[in-house]
Amino acid sequence: VGEKSFGDGKYEGDLKGGKREGRGKFSFSYGGTYVGEWKNDKKNGHGILTEKWGGVYEGQWANDKKEGHGVNTWKDGRRYEGEWKNDEISGTGRWRWPDGRFYEGTFAADCPLEGMLLDGDGLVYDVKYGGKTDIADSELKPMSKRRTLSESADPFKAKANAWEARVKARLTVQSLKEEAEAAETQAGGKSTRVGPA
Repeated sequence: VGEKSFGDGKYEGDLKGGKREGRGKFSFSYGGTYVGEWKNDKKNGHGILTEKWGGVYEGQWANDKKEGHGVNTWKDGRRYEGEWKNDEISGTGRWRWPDGRFYEGTFAADCPLEGMLLDGDGLVYDVKYGGKTDIADSELKPMSKRRTLSESADPFKAKANAWEARVKARLTVQSLKEEAEAAETQAGGKSTRVGPA
């Protein structure tokens, strides 16, 4: 375990031959952090990237890129959970817009392809996109949109609501952890916890 400075920040954690290897924390000079696994001086394995502007990615990494399963949240309320390939949303996953719309289906290079959409009108649709417009683009519109039958729509709505509840619970737990850590820091590093940890 050691520390090492780089041009873009500071690393604290496991080192092997002067390279980041194992677990560690990298604090970027711009204000963001990465806490997780490293291999051969690159993010590899599970890790959490917290951006200065409020975005958070938690998931798998390979050669410094998001790769495998991960969850990305943005400060404005957008959220994605699913597969990543070469730092892009690719494979199957689910996306939530800040206005509450929810899409689950396939993606390629950050663009939705085909799946189900819980739209702003509260109805569920089978949708197909052209695969050329980024999921975060405000101009995104499906190429085809067909109302889903209720036997498929009701379970999909339940799934979307369950995911939303799970995410809200997780965010609440995270904010409580952050409040406890801040209180501990203000108390001069002395633990204010009562009972078993």
